[in-house]
Amino acid sequence: MNKKIKKVLPLGLILLVGAILRVWFVTQIPTTQMYDFETYYQLAVNIAQGKGYTLGGYPVAWQGMLYSVSLGILYKILGTTSMLIPKLLNVLMSELTIVFVFMIMTRIYNRNWAKYMAVIFMTFMPQQVTYCNVIGTEVVTAFLLSLTILITLMPMKKSFKLPLLGVMSALLALSKPFFMAYPILLGVQHWLKDKTPKEALLHFAVPFVVMWLVISPWTIRNYQKYDRLIPISYNSGFNMYINNNAQNVNGAWMDYNTIVKPAELQAAIEEEVQSHGASVKTSPQLEVILKPYANQWIKAHPLEFLKLAVIRIRGTYFSGAYDVGAWGYNDVVYDAATSQVDKYTFQRTLNTIRAFSDIMLGIATGFGIVYVFMNIWRVLKAIFVRRIKLKEWVTIPVLNMAFISLVYAVYEGQPRYNFIVLFLLIMAFAMTFDTLRATMQDKGMTQDPK
Repeated sequence: MNKKIKKVLPLGLILLVGAILRVWFVTQIPTTQMYDFETYYQLAVNIAQGKGYTLGGYPVAWQGMLYSVSLGILYKILGTTSMLIPKLLNVLMSELTIVFVFMIMTRIYNRNWAKYMAVIFMTFMPQQVTYCNVIGTEVVTAFLLSLTILITLMPMKKSFKLPLLGVMSALLALSKPFFMAYPILLGVQHWLKDKTPKEALLHFAVPFVVMWLVISPWTIRNYQKYDRLIPISYNSGFNMYINNNAQNVNGAWMDYNTIVKPAELQAAIEEEVQSHGASVKTSPQLEVILKPYANQWIKAHPLEFLKLAVIRIRGTYFSGAYDVGAWGYNDVVYDAATSQVDKYTFQRTLNTIRAFSDIMLGIATGFGIVYVFMNIWRVLKAIFVRRIKLKEWVTIPVLNMAFISLVYAVYEGQPRYNFIVLFLLIMAFAMTFDTLRATMQDKGMTQDPK
C-alpha cells in the first residue's frame, strides 16, 4: 500500500463513519427550525421566490446576510426550498471542518495522538452531529473560521494570501458581523509570531481593506434602504440593550417589553416597531434608539456589567448541552402508537444522549478554557515585549477564543454560541491532554505500550 494512502487511511475511515452518521441524522431525526433559524430559512425562501431580502414585505438587515442569500440563490437555481438541502450542505461543511482541523493540527502540533483525538472528538461529539440538522450559521461559521485559520498557516505568497484572508474575513463578517474586527486579530497574531512591525501592519491592513471592499455593496444597499451607515446588520444596539439593563440578571436574552424603561423610550420603541410590521427584526431604528441607553447603563454600572459578563461566559461554556436537543431534535417526542419501547425507556435514552453531550462538552471546554488561561498572560506579555515570540499552537487557540468570548461577554451568552469555537476547544483539549500524557510517560507514571 502507498505510504501516503496508508498515512491518511485512518482519517478517511473516520470521515466516512462521520458522514454516514450525519446523513442518517439529518434524514431520519425530525426538528423544527425555531427563532433565528426560522428567520434564516424564511429569508432564503423569500429570495428564491423573488421577494428579495425581506421579511413580511419589509427590507431587512437584522442578521448577517451571507447564509440566507447564498441559500436563497441555491434554492432558486434548484427550483426547490427543501430543508434537506441546507442540512446536507451542513454535513459537507462539517466533514470539511474535520479535515481542516486535522490539517491545522498537522501544522501547529504534529503529534498523532493529539491529531486523531481532535478528529475523533470532532466526528462524534453530539453538537457536531446535531447542528447539521439546524438551518443556521453555526456550521458554516465554524467551517469558514477553520478554513481562515488554515489559510494563515499555508505557505503562500503574501500577494495572494493577504487578499484571500481579506475575502475570508468578509465572509465571516457577513455571517457574524462581529468578525469585522478579525483583521486586527490577524495583525496581532503575525506580530506575536515574527515581531516585525511592518509585516504585522501589512497583515492587518491588506485583509482589512479587502474585507471592506467585499462587504461594501451590502453596506451601500443598507444606506439606500435605511439612509444611514449600517455596515452589515442593525441588531447590535437592540441586543446590547436587552442584555445590559437593570432587570437582566441572567446575562441572556429577555423580552424588551419586560424591561422597566422611561415612558418616552417605550413610546419611541412602540412607534418604531408598529410602523415596521410589528416586528423588531424589521425595525432598523431600534439600534439608534436603544444603544445609547445600553451604553449609559454600562458606564453607570461597571461592576454590574462585569457580573453579567461573567454570567454570560458561564452561560456559553458551562451550562451543559441542552441546546443539542432544543435545536437539533426538538421534534423527537414519545408516541405510544409507534414506539417500540415504553415512555420511560424512551426518556432514559434521550437523557443518556444529553449526558453524553454534557460530558464531552465538559471535557473539551474544561481543557480548552484552562489552555486559554494558562497562555493568556504569555500572549499579553508578548504583545508588549518585543523579544518574546510565540508559536501558532499558542496564538491560534488563545487569540480566537479570547476574541469571540469577549464579544459574548459584552452582548449575550447561551450554549449554542460556543459551537463556532468548539473546534478550537477540541484542539486545545487534544494538545493539553497529549502534553499531560507525554509528561506522565517521561516521569515514569505510566507504562509506554510500546
